[in-house]
Amino acid sequence: MARFKIGAKLKSYRLQHDWTVTDVMSELENEYDLKVSAKTIYGWESDQSFPRTETFLALCELYQISKPYEAFSVGPPESADFAITQNEQELLYQLRKHPELQSVINRILDV
Repeated sequence: MARFKIGAKLKSYRLQHDWTVTDVMSELENEYDLKVSAKTIYGWESDQSFPRTETFLALCELYQISKPYEAFSVGPPESADFAITQNEQELLYQLRKHPELQSVINRILDV
């Protein structure tokens, strides 16, 4: 499974708010009752680890990220050998037969 690289973006959002890692630790604990260490936050920001879902959503709220899917979108790998499965091909084929469903698909994907 491909590993998402969002560390630089997490760090960028923290710096946009002029916060230190200690500030983020305090905010997470005070606002969301989530205790994390500075080492953990540095781990997220260097792609050594990834926050749990509840922590990630708290960070998005904290950093005022309204559309995490767009903010942290990574797209397909740059590798030329990127391939989709037979199941995915069939799904795409079926979706193309129903353009009237595109708005529903966009809503599901938040695009």
